[in-house]
Amino acid sequence: SETLERLVGTYRVHKFDMNTTLAEAEAKLAISTYMESLIMSYNISEATLKQVQRYKNRTNEAGPFWKAVRNLEREVYQDVAGGQAMLAFPDLARVVQALSQRLGR
Repeated sequence: SETLERLVGTYRVHKFDMNTTLAEAEAKLAISTYMESLIMSYNISEATLKQVQRYKNRTNEAGPFWKAVRNLEREVYQDVAGGQAMLAFPDLARVVQALSQRLGR
């Protein structure tokens, strides 16, 4: 699915190992990168970390749109992952699938 391909691309760009668990901070970085690639419609599977950083720099975190996006990320993370401190790939896949559904994707 597009959702899983995008998540695999997110792991690749951040050099996260899909066979190990991610700490909460890494998981949240993966989620925010995933959401940026989804909303900005860029191909994370072919992006470099430098390109991803450029996209991140274009988000106006103080603006109402990205504040709403980040709130949605936190809400869905809490709902789906229940505040787990360590997340495996399948856990993160459930989070991003729920986010995609919320966005009607």
